[in-house]
Amino acid sequence: MQSGITQKHEEEVKALIKIWSDENVLQLLLTTHKNKQVFKLISGDMEALGFPRTAAQCRTKLKKLRQQYVKIRNMRRNNRSTDVAMEQFPWYDELDAMLGNLPTSSQYVLDSCKEEPLSPSSLELTVDGPSFSHTSIVALCAYSPH
Repeated sequence: MQSGITQKHEEEVKALIKIWSDENVLQLLLTTHKNKQVFKLISGDMEALGFPRTAAQCRTKLKKLRQQYVKIRNMRRNNRSTDVAMEQFPWYDELDAMLGNLPTSSQYVLDSCKEEPLSPSSLELTVDGPSFSHTSIVALCAYSPH
């Protein structure tokens, strides 16, 4: 555990990164312009893991993690010292494995959604409780319009 980071916070960030790194979640975030529903699903998964957070809190945390990752990545590309930044941001390697090879274009295609396309009426996603699951994310991924 890094200095200044509590064990509870570290566990929460690891849980969030694990959810975020799911291929279907990544694809939804890349291809869904208005991704409020995706963050509601992430929030539900976080709650199921014992970390109750709102969709807005999950969005803010992912945004901050990505910004810090990009900052350190750019420092490394420009051959600037990253020792202190890396010490304060222990999730760089995990995020690099996940984000390092993502396309920069918004023309990302949902290749790995192998489910049959669903109609909007067949989606029964609720946002009132911890009823979110990986299955809900796959269903949303299968329906996600391009």
